[in-house]
Amino acid sequence: MSINYGSPVKYSLVIPVYNEEDNLLALRDNILSAMDRISGSFEVIFVDDGSTDRSRLIIKHICTEDSHFHLIFFDRNYGQTSAFDAGFKMAKGDIIITMDADLQVDAHDIRLLLEQLGEYDAVVGYRKVRADNFIKRISSRVGNAVRNRVIDENIRDVGCPLKAMKREAVLRIK
Repeated sequence: MSINYGSPVKYSLVIPVYNEEDNLLALRDNILSAMDRISGSFEVIFVDDGSTDRSRLIIKHICTEDSHFHLIFFDRNYGQTSAFDAGFKMAKGDIIITMDADLQVDAHDIRLLLEQLGEYDAVVGYRKVRADNFIKRISSRVGNAVRNRVIDENIRDVGCPLKAMKREAVLRIK
C-alpha cells in the first residue's frame, strides 16, 4: 500500500470489510463507475476487519491494479466502529464518505448526498430496500424511532452505512 500524501484528495471513501469476498469486485466496479461521474479526486480505503475468507487477497489485488484503492487490515475482528476510526485517521479527503461492502447501497447515490451536503456537516442516506431479515428490519425501525424521539431528530435510517461528512465534522467525532 503506497499513498502519496502530497497529492490533494477531495473525497475519501471509507469502507469496512468483513468476509465480503463475493462482493468486492462488484463493489470496486460500482465505485469506479459512480466516481467517474463526480468531479474531483478520490481515494478508497478498505478496512479489512479481520476477515477469515479471501477478502484481504481480493482487496490487495484491487489495490495493486488501481492506485485509488488502499488497504488497512486488522489482525482480528474489532468491529465496524474501530474500522471506521482507522479509516478516518488515514483519510485525506475534504469530504469523507462511508459505505459498507455488502452491496446494500449503490455508490451512484453518493452524488445525491454530495448535492445535499452544502451547508450541513453530514448527510445520511437510507436503505430503500434492505436485504436484512424481518427481525433486524423491525429492530432498526424501532431503534430509529426511539433515537429520533429522544434527541429530537428526524433521521430515517441512522444505521445506513452511506454517509457523506465534511472532514472538520469527522475530526470532531470522539
